[in-house]
Amino acid sequence: QSSNCGYQRGTRSTKRAHKRGKRFTMAWRSSGNTNDEMVDALKRNDVIKSMDVEDAFRNVDRAHFVPQNQLRTAHSDQPIRGGCVHISAPHMYGFTMELLDLHPNTPLKVLNAGSGTGYLTCLMASLLGPRSTHYCE
Repeated sequence: QSSNCGYQRGTRSTKRAHKRGKRFTMAWRSSGNTNDEMVDALKRNDVIKSMDVEDAFRNVDRAHFVPQNQLRTAHSDQPIRGGCVHISAPHMYGFTMELLDLHPNTPLKVLNAGSGTGYLTCLMASLLGPRSTHYCE
């Protein structure tokens, strides 16, 4: 199982990090019963760090992007597959959004090739605001 620090359990890197006192929280434990609970868990597990990314996640409910027959798992930190639909686990989107280092009201043009459900595109649009342009392929 991977930690949110990019180390694998049981490897030398993990053992060295433990000796240095790093805290390991498993990202896949970031589930909730509602979108807000899921976001709170992603924050608690250090997946979401910035207020801008937090606001985007709170504004875009993952339940709108999962198949109707899987709504009960919409806020579970796991990938969801149903028919032709695949949506990655929320922690993957959290890491991605933090690494992109996006800033509100930036006039960026974003091409999201292979955009799947559109969840990541909507998160980016929510964070960037109306001055940005988004293309989905």
